[in-house]
Amino acid sequence: MWNTLRESLNAVPGNLQIQYAHFDCESAAVQTFREFFPEVRAKMCLFHIKQCINRKLQALGLSTTYRESGKLEKIVRQLGALSLLPQYYVTPAFRLLRRNLPTDDLENDWMPGVCQKIIELFDYYSNEWIDNPLGLDFVNLYDMTEGPRTTNHAEAYHSAQRHYWRSPHMPLGEWLATFQNVHHAEETRIRDVLLLRIEPRPRHPTAIVNDEKLQEARRRLEDVLESGTSVEEFWEFVEKYLTRVGAVIGYNVQRDQDTSEELLTTQS
Repeated sequence: MWNTLRESLNAVPGNLQIQYAHFDCESAAVQTFREFFPEVRAKMCLFHIKQCINRKLQALGLSTTYRESGKLEKIVRQLGALSLLPQYYVTPAFRLLRRNLPTDDLENDWMPGVCQKIIELFDYYSNEWIDNPLGLDFVNLYDMTEGPRTTNHAEAYHSAQRHYWRSPHMPLGEWLATFQNVHHAEETRIRDVLLLRIEPRPRHPTAIVNDEKLQEARRRLEDVLESGTSVEEFWEFVEKYLTRVGAVIGYNVQRDQDTSEELLTTQS
């Protein structure tokens, strides 16, 4: 498949430049892709990481505590946002978060065993993402300053295809006729967009707003990196950055908590 795609792209006139390609965590597919596209950086789908964390929360029996506890919600936000931290700081930030995990269930008004399960969540994240066999660069998306960070757009496109077919099991002739009509309509739309006859489909307004929030968070983080902030103040800011970014990318139960711009301020 990748060989066919490579040959097809090589036949396209002009200098086609592809920076990134998104994947779920399928090692064989990524490794084969890298053989045919060594110039393209393979990147993990950010939404897939979020799904995996949510499933692990459920498997550990933490779903109820996650819904009811703002403190656990904040911890999960910070953990989920590590992939949007500069790669060099991911491992030390993870260690900092793990070191600061709560250790007393009673003190946090949690059921017995919750603190231990949170440690297990962090162990899972370390094994699955920090030590990912495809490399930390595959999991880290900080350097992606624009464009999609997930495969959701492609998956949504494929899901929408079901609206064009009468049923999952159609006679071959009917399926082929439908396929030809859909293919022709899509080719016509692509042509008209390229010729500026029609406008491309706009991005979802929420995606635009969230992207602006991520860009602003990134700018503030880079300002701190370039300043003379002390080590303690720097890591304090990193925790605030992770909390804010985690909220922006959807690690939310109590949506009004810890989402103010104050989270990205730092002492001068």
